[in-house]
Amino acid sequence: MTRAALRRGTPVRWSGKSLGRGVCVRACLLLAAAAFGAGCGSAATSSSRGTAGVRVVFVDGQAYAEQARQRWRIAEVPKEEMVWAPDGVRFAYVLRRPEGRHYVIIRNSRGDSVNAFPVYRPGKPLALDWLDDNQLAYVAPRDQSGKAYVVHSARDGRVLAVYRGSRFAWSPGRQRLAYVSRGEHQQVRVGHRRVWPRASAGQRGRIVSELFWSPDGSGLAFLESSGAGTRLVVLLVIDDPAGDLTWRLPAAAGDPRNKLFWAASKLLIGESTFKPRYAASWNRLH
Repeated sequence: MTRAALRRGTPVRWSGKSLGRGVCVRACLLLAAAAFGAGCGSAATSSSRGTAGVRVVFVDGQAYAEQARQRWRIAEVPKEEMVWAPDGVRFAYVLRRPEGRHYVIIRNSRGDSVNAFPVYRPGKPLALDWLDDNQLAYVAPRDQSGKAYVVHSARDGRVLAVYRGSRFAWSPGRQRLAYVSRGEHQQVRVGHRRVWPRASAGQRGRIVSELFWSPDGSGLAFLESSGAGTRLVVLLVIDDPAGDLTWRLPAAAGDPRNKLFWAASKLLIGESTFKPRYAASWNRLH
């Protein structure tokens, strides 16, 4: 393989390994060149969120409610820290109270307090988000046991679930949570169930990329590294080990800037779908 061949985009054939029957595997590496970018911003915006007769507006990054020509501030934090529920009426944010503890605060579009509860661990959590109208979740601050993804009831603040690990990733529609468990021998888990390594996976390594769900939420892909090098792991159907695929990859594929992108019966590896560096493809026989 020559560098010139890659620059011309000439396919380089790579052998793929299927861990089950019924899958024909073909993989190739391509170097593609494309880049796009655009950006814009606005200092003040209005929103369709709110209750009857109340409109939410944002002025200089702060949230206000408007009604009958009156305006009042509805949150102690800037717009980017407010996370709206799917119902468009309530929002949540994290606030550090004077005693030093962080709380999740829930208000409605008038600014009325709906609920407030302390976070799972001391410190400010990350990635606060609504899973639906009834559940809030975030990545808890790290402690001696590592990171944890915590799910609360939005109604009363009860802890509904705790997932300990890293690289948390929701499937499309937030139906299933995948993550990498802690420990010397890492596992990819969906909920509390191990999905990788399978019993037939052979040599085990460390997960060196984020976890990427297929568009239909049935499969996962990630990069795994061991003494033998880096390989791409594709679980076409999480509940069916017969569809698992692996490819050995060049060392450059493990560049932390690379991400994985599903595209029908193909997986792209690169900085974006417009700048892929490698592509792995497969065909199902039945």
